Amino acid sequence: NTSVDDLYAGIGKPGATHPQLDTQSVPIISWNDCLKGNDHLNDLSPSNWDKWLSVDFLGRRLYALITKPSMEPIFSVGTILVVDPQMKAKDGDLIVVYYPNSQEGTLRKLTVDGPNQLLAPLNPNLSSDELTDKIKILGVVIQSRYTYE
Repeated sequence: NTSVDDLYAGIGKPGATHPQLDTQSVPIISWNDCLKGNDHLNDLSPSNWDKWLSVDFLGRRLYALITKPSMEPIFSVGTILVVDPQMKAKDGDLIVVYYPNSQEGTLRKLTVDGPNQLLAPLNPNLSSDELTDKIKILGVVIQSRYTYE
């Protein structure tokens, strides 16, 4: 009763667990692809997507993104960010957001000050934006990984 997906590189089906390892497989997608939403994530499998990351099992649909040069020095280029699109963002969280007319997701830090919710860029020389109904939160960063080679 083992499927080809379960055998493929030992990662199994997206979201599936390995009882002995208690892990799940997470697709590594582009900053553009994160705008496509959960329907796109549900369509990904080891047979049609080749970039996967094994993480501790959380039982939710997660995705991963690879950082860009603009995210230094907070994150070295090539750091993998694991994102939970279902988690509710709270003060101090790093979040992936969609700005209207943008072609990709953007990483920001959510700062809550009384009734105001601000999106702070990683670069301290840039100004924060107020979180409005026009800006969509795509997920909360729950983990970062960097491999030194």
